[in-house]
Amino acid sequence: MNILREYCIFAPMKTDKRVLLGMSGGTDSSVAAMKLQEAGYEVTGVTFRFYEAEGRTEYLEDARALVSRLGLEHITYDARQVFRERIIRYFLDEYLAGRTPVPCTVCNNELKWALLARIADEKGIY
Repeated sequence: MNILREYCIFAPMKTDKRVLLGMSGGTDSSVAAMKLQEAGYEVTGVTFRFYEAEGRTEYLEDARALVSRLGLEHITYDARQVFRERIIRYFLDEYLAGRTPVPCTVCNNELKWALLARIADEKGIY
């Protein structure tokens, strides 16, 4: 099942200057947030919880600290269960079948884009 195909209807971007930005807490998403804000966009950041090795959540604190400094709204979205069910299961099935899995591509297409679209719709961000 592909969430993206089920959920998304692609349409031209509206011009209300609001944007939902996936934020890992790293450099790329931090710079993107600052540049969008400088360009006059109202930025809402979203950080997905997909997998946390040994319960490490520093990335959440990094993202929260950045949005706090920039005065942005921030959403934390727990997608660990669906990540296990779809991406980790896919990886294991492909690996055990002797094929080379590409989990990042599948995650982007099946989870990240669809979840960003869903959250944007729920928040009225277009």
